[in-house]
Amino acid sequence: MRSRAHYEDRLLYVRLNPVRRELVTHPEDWPYQGEIFPLDWL
Repeated sequence: MRSRAHYEDRLLYVRLNPVRRELVTHPEDWPYQGEIFPLDWL
């Protein structure tokens, strides 16, 4: 990841994938979301 902003953009993109595929209406409805290893930014 280039920066925190780039990381957040990619996270949002991935988070919206189930919505784009019409598997859920809202990203928070997808049960398999979240971060496994949060990155610490300086």
